[in-house]
Amino acid sequence: MRIRWNSLKSFIFGVIFSILLFESATVAWADLKEEGMYFSVSGVENSIGGDFTGAKYYLYEESALRCDVPEIESDRGFGMTIGGYKGKLAGELSYLRSVHNTNFLGLPYDGEVELVNLDIKFYTLRILKQSIKAYFLTGIGLPKITIENAATDGQSLGDAIYKGFGLNLGLGTEIRILPNLGIDGSVVIRGMRINRIEAFGKEMAPQDSFYATGRSYQVKLNYYF
Repeated sequence: MRIRWNSLKSFIFGVIFSILLFESATVAWADLKEEGMYFSVSGVENSIGGDFTGAKYYLYEESALRCDVPEIESDRGFGMTIGGYKGKLAGELSYLRSVHNTNFLGLPYDGEVELVNLDIKFYTLRILKQSIKAYFLTGIGLPKITIENAATDGQSLGDAIYKGFGLNLGLGTEIRILPNLGIDGSVVIRGMRINRIEAFGKEMAPQDSFYATGRSYQVKLNYYF
C-alpha cells in the first residue's frame, strides 16, 4: 500500500510540474515586464535551533524573575510579502508568523515565532523569456520569539519574549504561470543574535552570547502589478 501511495504521489507531482512547465512556456510568449512590483501570500515551515535547546534560562539581576529558553519544534505558518523587481534584482519586505510546540525540561509551552525580513534577490538563471527564474537571496531579519508562561517572578507566570537581529541566506525559484501570477519556492537559512529579553514589562540583555539558528521552507503565490 505504501509503495502504491508513493507512486501516486510521484504521479501527482509529475502532473503538477508538467502543468507548470506548460503554463510557463505559454507565458514565455507574452511580453513580461523587466520591472514592476508584486504582492505575495505564502505558506511557511519554520524551525528554530541554536541556543533554544531547552537546557538554559536567564535571571534578571537583583530580581527573582526568571525566563526559560525552551526547545522549539518545527511547525507551519503563513507569510505576506511586498516586493519590487528590475532586471536581475528584486527587493522584498516580508512578515512570517508560525505557532510552535516547545518544551523546557519536559514542561510544555506554546510558542510563536515572528520574523520581519528585508531581502535582496539576485536572479542567477532566467529561462523561457524570464518565465522561470532561479535566484540567490540575502538580507537581514528581526526575530520575535514569544513563549507563553516561560517567565516567572516567583509568584505568577508570564510570557517570555526574545528579540534580536539576524542574517538571511537562501535559494529559490520563481515560475510565472500567468503574466500577473506566479509561484515562488525557497529555502532560507537564518543566523540570529538574541540581544533583548522581555517579561512582566521589564527588559534585559542576556548575560552571555545568545544565538539562534533558523530554517524556513516557503511557497509563495505572487501577484505582479
